[in-house]
Amino acid sequence: MVFSFCVKRFLLSRNNGLKIPKRNGYIVLLPEIGEECPEGNLLKEDKTPEFNNITIEKCIAAIRKQAIDCDKRIEKIEAELQNKKDIDVFNDVLLPLEETYVPLGITWGIAQALYYGNQTLIPTKSFIGISLRAMNAIRAKYSSTPIYEACKRLKGNKNISLTSQQERILHKYTLEGRFNGLELSEKKKEWLIYCHKILHLQEDDFVKKLQEARKHCSYTIHDENVVKDFPEELLEATAADPTQPYVGPWTIRLQEDILNLFLEYCSNRGLRWKMWETDATLLAPSDDKQFQTNIILGEVYFMHKQQAHVFGYKSYAHMSMETKMAKSLDDVYNTFDILLQSARPAQQLEIETLTEFAQKNGLEGPLKPWDILYWNRKYHENIYKFKEESLKDYFPLLTVLNGLFNLLKVKFGIHVVENKKVDIWHKDVSFYDVFNMNISTTEPIANFYLDPYARGEEKPHTSGNSGHVVVMKNRSKLCNTKPMCALIFNFVRPKDEKPSLLSLTNVRTLFQKFGHALHHMTTAADYADISGLSFVEWDAAFIYDYFLENWLYEPSTLLKISGHYETKSALPPEAIEVVEHSRLQLAGYNLCKELLFSRFDLEMYSSGQDWGTVMEKLWKQHFVMPLERSDVYIYSFEPSFSTRLATHYFSYLWSKIIAADLYSAFQEISTEDKTNQEEVCKRYQNTFLALNNTCPTSEIFRRFRGRDPSPQALLKMLKLNRTEQ
Repeated sequence: MVFSFCVKRFLLSRNNGLKIPKRNGYIVLLPEIGEECPEGNLLKEDKTPEFNNITIEKCIAAIRKQAIDCDKRIEKIEAELQNKKDIDVFNDVLLPLEETYVPLGITWGIAQALYYGNQTLIPTKSFIGISLRAMNAIRAKYSSTPIYEACKRLKGNKNISLTSQQERILHKYTLEGRFNGLELSEKKKEWLIYCHKILHLQEDDFVKKLQEARKHCSYTIHDENVVKDFPEELLEATAADPTQPYVGPWTIRLQEDILNLFLEYCSNRGLRWKMWETDATLLAPSDDKQFQTNIILGEVYFMHKQQAHVFGYKSYAHMSMETKMAKSLDDVYNTFDILLQSARPAQQLEIETLTEFAQKNGLEGPLKPWDILYWNRKYHENIYKFKEESLKDYFPLLTVLNGLFNLLKVKFGIHVVENKKVDIWHKDVSFYDVFNMNISTTEPIANFYLDPYARGEEKPHTSGNSGHVVVMKNRSKLCNTKPMCALIFNFVRPKDEKPSLLSLTNVRTLFQKFGHALHHMTTAADYADISGLSFVEWDAAFIYDYFLENWLYEPSTLLKISGHYETKSALPPEAIEVVEHSRLQLAGYNLCKELLFSRFDLEMYSSGQDWGTVMEKLWKQHFVMPLERSDVYIYSFEPSFSTRLATHYFSYLWSKIIAADLYSAFQEISTEDKTNQEEVCKRYQNTFLALNNTCPTSEIFRRFRGRDPSPQALLKMLKLNRTEQ
């Protein structure tokens, strides 16, 4: 399995339907002629992108020029390695590679920002070509046997003293090289190339069938009475004309965020069942070859199994732990067992409470999976006076941003200042300098673009409008580059005198993505290969996202990021209570669901049993409600059958566990204890905001907490630990 760009693509484009195949070696897909951009540079003198003048032709020409430079640099280094016995690996190999590859990475980052921000500037077909050429050129350095052997020799030389960052880079090159098959026999290398080819062909076929099935199985509502309780967010997402959300018809698509909102607000139980059933049986084995995928999935499973065998691992899941923060599969399973011991009893109580409430209010028969979200909403509306839908009036985008920036400055010494002296790709876009007040108040450590608003077909949507964090520059001491990224969302545009108002889900998304961006921007790594998001363990990839989100639920934070868009009045106490308790709703049920699919994804590739048997066993362990006979959702559970995501689904949950433990360090100290509060903030700045990727995340965690992570903090946060129940 090739790992060189898996992590980066996963972080930036997890929800994007575009599949970029990975191959051993590279294929030139763009014309290698032309002089549109002879210098191969899309930057101005101040080193910011010249967005006012960038065209698709310039992007293609720049990437062509820089990719060729990278190819030639590798050829030159390989020749030198063959001719010289004694060579300085860092000064003669790795640093020259960085000097060549950083400009290509910047140009590719600019192209990604343009694509996600404005597809009229870079159409999908052109973007695929650009990405393939850039990725294949960059990945080639990890497929070079001479470079791999040089790094391996240096790594094993005990007589040479290396810094922790240098050790980290050598670990990356040797890990990448090994999983590119550089230690395999020629016959096995050929098989590995064949395996990658088959996997990507099968994945592409699976995704096409999945997308076609979702499109084919949408349901259109014409009756206004059916949608009378729908929130505006759902109406806008389903209306024929999003600018007229109250005018039908409304099409319910099998897109996770739309389906969940539908199940939450649709009062027609029959329609809820219809859409749930359609989703649960989407790619069920059948005689319809158009949507037949079981043969495809069987081959994907077999190929992953053979990959593990070729590399000498017990299973594909065991092999995947090489790129994880967790120590082993047993460590992961033991942690899951601890969580399940508390989550399942809590789930049982939640289902019993909902069933009693629903049956008192008109439900006939037992509570079913398609009833849970609907009756959970009704139950909590009965408890709280303030409806969650009304929260958005208190969350104007600019107010939320200012409050978020203030939180970062007060807690972590991160100061965000807008800079209006740069080019932007659209008038909606703004640009910011980021200062670390502990380092300098005059010299920024990073920069980012913010493109917040939806613009119709011009900007591609992600599931749930989760947005994108696009890396545009990595920190490189050699190339004198600072981190730069773009945060791109599809929030509601301001209209007339009404500002952009965020739902609670939107606010969560903003906090998460900004945490993700901080992971990239605050790094102190000197080398681009390990800077920011460049070499993150899969299960540590979202720690910063969830850590920053945790601050959202504090009353003091809520008051700083909110204010009624008309009256400017503060968020009322009953609204604060709604937000605080929003993540506690169905906490046991939701955690069991995360545990179920996380464990399924791992056991599917480690147990040796077929996935149907695995799911039946795990369902009984995790859920108090029986598995519906028609539920074969696993056949459309894309992560488990993806060449990028297989065995990595648990990474979200693992990141939540670590983030909760980090956050608990702040909660263990009284707010009145200013001295120790300042100390823990400083310790976080000096570890997670400075050391990311310069050493393993487990080591950074130990430096901050003084111990290994514990799942108890997450249970306490969700009020699932036994003392809270």
